[in-house]
Amino acid sequence: MERKSQPRVLRKSIRYPTYQLAASAASSKETPEKQLVICALSTLEWVRAKLQELEIPEDFRAPSPDDYEKVSLDSLKSARIEAGYTVEMFCDSEEKLWAFRLIEPDLSTRWDGEKEVSTAVPGRIFETNLAFRAANGTLQCGVSVIVSEPENTTVPSRVHRPAVVQKLAANPLVGLSVGRPLESRIWELNSREKIKNLRNDLQSGYLPAVIFCGYRVKRPTSHRASAVSAPDISQMFAKPFTSLRMDDMPALSTYISELEAEKETEREAEVIPYNTELFASARMAYVHTCRLPADQFDAFEKLFQIEPSNYGVIFIEPRDLGGGHRIFGYSEEAQQENFDTLMDLSRDYLRKKSVKFGNVLFLTEAKLLQAEKRRQNRKDVEDALKESEDQQALMASAYENKLMEKNDFIEQQAAKITRLKNLLNDRDAEADEIRREADEKVAKAQRRVEAMQERLEYLERLPQRPKTPKEVAKWVQDNFQGRLEFHQKAVKKLEAAPQNEVDMQLLCDALEYLAHEYRDVRAGEISWEEAIQRSSDKYGRPFEICPNGATSIEMYASDYKIKYYIGPMGKPIESPLTDHLKVGKSAKNLLRIYFLYDAEKRKIVVGSLPGHLKVAQIQG
Repeated sequence: MERKSQPRVLRKSIRYPTYQLAASAASSKETPEKQLVICALSTLEWVRAKLQELEIPEDFRAPSPDDYEKVSLDSLKSARIEAGYTVEMFCDSEEKLWAFRLIEPDLSTRWDGEKEVSTAVPGRIFETNLAFRAANGTLQCGVSVIVSEPENTTVPSRVHRPAVVQKLAANPLVGLSVGRPLESRIWELNSREKIKNLRNDLQSGYLPAVIFCGYRVKRPTSHRASAVSAPDISQMFAKPFTSLRMDDMPALSTYISELEAEKETEREAEVIPYNTELFASARMAYVHTCRLPADQFDAFEKLFQIEPSNYGVIFIEPRDLGGGHRIFGYSEEAQQENFDTLMDLSRDYLRKKSVKFGNVLFLTEAKLLQAEKRRQNRKDVEDALKESEDQQALMASAYENKLMEKNDFIEQQAAKITRLKNLLNDRDAEADEIRREADEKVAKAQRRVEAMQERLEYLERLPQRPKTPKEVAKWVQDNFQGRLEFHQKAVKKLEAAPQNEVDMQLLCDALEYLAHEYRDVRAGEISWEEAIQRSSDKYGRPFEICPNGATSIEMYASDYKIKYYIGPMGKPIESPLTDHLKVGKSAKNLLRIYFLYDAEKRKIVVGSLPGHLKVAQIQG
């Protein structure tokens, strides 16, 4: 069967800008005219490096920028190369301007080993425009990279800063400035005046700002101003024992912990957790990179109406491109993701946005200006007709650029409307988040109040506690029924214990902990973290629970086993005491309580206390 060939369907091509820069020379060491020569020679040196594998025409073999004094503005040439790419330069010494344009196809497919890291798009064309003009006593610089590609291309074009920009910015005879010099450095916003200068830069230039915030430590306003110690507990829960002032102890302990945490935070707060030096270097001439110390948070908020946050990062747009902002809150989990997002956002921000370049004229506009001057001075009709044709072609090209700018403006307005809608949605989400945080704070405060209430009730029960070991079994039975019980073996061991060797407060605290906090953890009613917090609040200490070794249980079964669980014959069988609570090592403060947990009845069964049982010693 004969195969019919089909014509390739053509697609509409679209044009849009990517990297753009409107800057001026920052150095005063040379005249604007000499700076223009340096910029032209630097651009040609950059072009020769790009074309080093191709034949370079004589017109592009200019001296090195270091030899700029040997070159006059009048000697700069206009020339053009057509060789699968287009290179063209244009000089108008009368207008003191020099323009350059490079048009090249997308050849950006690159490989890292066997992995393709970037892909060339068929039909995509890059047009790099550079122009310099000495006007009003300064040298003005314009850079515009325009992409032309088939409509609906799915692979986005990356925004690339031409290498010559960095070279000119670093040249001490030129330098480049957009409100402030373009340098691979971080601008310190350590005064109100510097913050105000940044605001002015964003109102007059087209580079956004990325601001890395420091860390502000919130200090107590007085010696007893911590959140926990603020309530007057004795008034909230008036009890007969308040004269002891033991109700201050939890707040005091928490206050001291907070002070220690604040000191530790102060030691760590000076280092911003981002590689700001790398960011400033990689995104020079894309954005202004700044650092805002914590002591300037208030001044910044007043001038920008944006609230900084500890270790947060703020991205602020220039006024003429919308003046919006984006905040990246800090968290250790999102740190790398935030940094990568900022790198991409800063690089790609000016894509499809229109920038005004002042008196700078790119190559098409510069040639139009020259053609218009010739038209006004023409004397020969044939020359006039030819110039008219050339002028029409140039006007068509200029119109295309104007149309692109109009389309960009429409897209910017649509993006602004979308951003405002998103801002309203963000405000709603922010309100929901505030309500959620408020609910959490209320719940946390309620838990703290409940903990203090438990502490008060605990203190109130102290006078009713047993005074001797022989009274403990009845106290356990009366107070912890259904939660903790003594096996008869435990009762006998405790009654046989010498009274002067038992710390009764410690023993009762430990038993109450087993009956309440530990039992609730085993029953799945609270978490370990909550149990530890309650233990610290109520007893002023945590308790350690350890498993008993299987070897010790088998070797000393008479000590480590009690008749408890019902066996196949319907009678209690020897059941191991699987765990023990331990406090201390020396004889003076030693306490051991050996027990098992009955999961079915959800209670603790104590089989031995208060002394230490034998432990099997394994010989190596």
